[in-house]
Amino acid sequence: MQEDIQLAGYYGQIGGVSTTLAAMPDPCETGATTDGLDAIGDALSLPIQGFDSLSSLPTALGVCLNAGNHLDGTDILVVRRSDAENDVVLPVDTVSGRVYLQSTPSELMVGRGGSTAVATFTLLRKDAATPAELRRYVERIYFVSPCNVPSTGTVCDAAADNGRPIPTLKRLDIGVSGFTVTPLVEGIENLQLEYGIDSSNDGAPDRYENDPSLAEWRDVVAVRVGLLSRATEPTAGHVDDRSYVLGDTTIDAPGDAYKRQAYSVAVRAVNQSGRRE
Repeated sequence: MQEDIQLAGYYGQIGGVSTTLAAMPDPCETGATTDGLDAIGDALSLPIQGFDSLSSLPTALGVCLNAGNHLDGTDILVVRRSDAENDVVLPVDTVSGRVYLQSTPSELMVGRGGSTAVATFTLLRKDAATPAELRRYVERIYFVSPCNVPSTGTVCDAAADNGRPIPTLKRLDIGVSGFTVTPLVEGIENLQLEYGIDSSNDGAPDRYENDPSLAEWRDVVAVRVGLLSRATEPTAGHVDDRSYVLGDTTIDAPGDAYKRQAYSVAVRAVNQSGRRE
């Protein structure tokens, strides 16, 4: 998660995207249609997007995240960037249906790979002959799930994890045919996020907000991450009735036999903040 926040807004050679949005982007957009690709292109102007202490999922988010797989009251983080590992060679390295970003210092194109990739991605390097840099589009959605492994199917239930559901930090990744889920860390019981807003345009946060406005999201240059971890097994004789503070959120333990520990870290969104310095 820390690495993704640091890389948020990295789209290859171009120095950021500044589309004016009328509403928050759809986090579950897959780019399966031309309109969907346009929507992803617009969403790039918000490399970091979040949902604060959700008790129920918004309709759009429910398209890729089943409500039964989200632990009520926990935050959700969306990060958008391109693959930083290596660029893609046209057309042999592209995968049909996967979303890619092609960029020059002044232009950006969003499209899908496959047989039409050469015709789709037409930007050129300085020599006016070589295709411009092409990279896989990366969108990741971090959330806390009530369990790691459901007893059947894909939705958490009371019988998950052999009848003792283990809260787990998970991640959704955009792919060729929708989003795939990856369990990351068992025992993460809560995730609370605060977003550093740079209102003075100097690259440093002037204040932190739990739920920024649409206009403020583009000014997010840092994220405070608060995690509450819980042991995967109870400890005989132990009673946890303490309170844990994650940012400005206080969480009261339920008096059970699980040991807990709170962690926090402030992460700089390097691409977002660096462009303003």
